[in-house]
Amino acid sequence: MEDAFIISGGKPLKGEVSLSGAKNVALKAVVAALLFEGRVTLKNIPRIRDIFELLHLIQTLGGKAEFVDSNTVLIDSSDLKGNKLDFLYASKIRVSFMLFAPLLYRFKKASIPNPGGCRIGARPIDRIVKGMEDLGIEVSYNSETGYYLARLKNKPAGTYRFEKPSHTGTELMILLSVFCKDTITINNCALEPEIDDLISFLNSGGADIKRVGMDIVINGVDKLVQKEPYQIVSDRNEAVTYAVLAIVTKGDITLGAIPEDYMKTFNDTLIKIGAGVEKRKENHWRYFYKGALCAHDILTDVHPGFMTDWQPNFAVMMTQAEGTSIIHERVFENRFS
Repeated sequence: MEDAFIISGGKPLKGEVSLSGAKNVALKAVVAALLFEGRVTLKNIPRIRDIFELLHLIQTLGGKAEFVDSNTVLIDSSDLKGNKLDFLYASKIRVSFMLFAPLLYRFKKASIPNPGGCRIGARPIDRIVKGMEDLGIEVSYNSETGYYLARLKNKPAGTYRFEKPSHTGTELMILLSVFCKDTITINNCALEPEIDDLISFLNSGGADIKRVGMDIVINGVDKLVQKEPYQIVSDRNEAVTYAVLAIVTKGDITLGAIPEDYMKTFNDTLIKIGAGVEKRKENHWRYFYKGALCAHDILTDVHPGFMTDWQPNFAVMMTQAEGTSIIHERVFENRFS
């Protein structure tokens, strides 16, 4: 029999919560750490299955990747030897495709299976492959084995424009461009703030990356070296979950720390429906029940719009509102199935 959680409800949830690190930064930062020389220490890494799968995948390639305390990970690519990912492990997590960046710089070629991960909608990899090719990387796919093979003959160069912004695609293009020849410009990039935290991590090690709106400019550098441990930003999805818990249970929860711009769209929506939102010091936030909630319609969108990952929680909250609310999912076509 599987483990079960037994919840005795009907009580207001109150208290303070320290948020976990953002999954969408943690996974990419672990991959990016393989571009650094020597040891890299990352703090605030969540202890979730995808992280453990990724750490194990790196270990199978000869790298060092492990938790050294509850939320701190140590990565060292000095002994990295393999350039072909294990099909079973790599196909479990979508972020495995991003390992092309460190493996290509180390070995000039790499083989990675068609990525796995969450299947809540069509996430075509064509845009990512085209971006790699436009930077001068040769990419082929073997439908019989399920592997992509990429070769890097010269340092990446050129420019690339996404037909449609891609979160993972933007991050992979950044990693592939860190050691580029001269300058690479990526246009029509995704705007999610987790990408900016990844950029901050890379820049802290000596990268030269600048964002100008939806364009990202990367000036090539020779190496990356960590000077001090890097703490990734908190998870805004977890923050939203606790905020909704506080409101639907008629409770009062303070959480943090998370930057204001990460939460602005959600906080603005809470204010519109009559929920309690209060900023505390150092990016801590108080969420509380103020009274009857008003119905409200939302359209999911990419950042800075209403995040698609928030709408399931919002739907639960709207069951407690007066009136009818409509949720229009515009990011993933199969999110409701």
